[in-house]
Amino acid sequence: MQHRRVPADDNKGVNEYQNERDSDGNGIRVPASYYVSLGSVENGSDQRRVQAKIDDPLQYMFTQDIDVIDGEFSQNDEFDFPTALKEAGIVDTVKMITTPLAKGKFLLRLSNIADVADADAETKKVNKTQVIEAMWKEGNKNNAQAEMNQFTVVETSITGNIKMGDMRSRRLQWETVDDDILVKKDLDFKVYDVISLEPQRIRAFEVKFEI
Repeated sequence: MQHRRVPADDNKGVNEYQNERDSDGNGIRVPASYYVSLGSVENGSDQRRVQAKIDDPLQYMFTQDIDVIDGEFSQNDEFDFPTALKEAGIVDTVKMITTPLAKGKFLLRLSNIADVADADAETKKVNKTQVIEAMWKEGNKNNAQAEMNQFTVVETSITGNIKMGDMRSRRLQWETVDDDILVKKDLDFKVYDVISLEPQRIRAFEVKFEI
């Protein structure tokens, strides 16, 4: 909704018409950008890509304690973070979000935003190990001599509050009268360096570095 103002009550609950105004009594001005996506079944839709561009949150990591070490350090000028992510599979309809959890620990959330109704929707492959290594190199770009510590990766639910293995083992499967005609998704739950992302699928991984 662009303007939350109507000339009369719409009889949908609140016994007054909607008329949001600012402190001066004028209608609230809302800056907005509109996108018109033109496409076809043959060429595919750009709707999800534009949506991802608009909605992508700021990716951030932070620290409160910085140890300054004396000595000369060479910068890794040959490393390019965007290129490294593309080589790992973060391209096209693949979306990546990282959330800090603790020191040396974060949640890596990967999703394939391709719409299953699109003719060009396909399962994407992402090398999560390359993604993690690229993040390490970017964080230590000014110290080419830094050696990456060992790390563990555990797949979790998309909210990150339970391990995927535990969630699947505790999942209830209700029996109904039409179980034989239900369409069940054949998802790949294997966790190797390279993982599968079917259209509209989200996978989350808890990454923890040894410190």
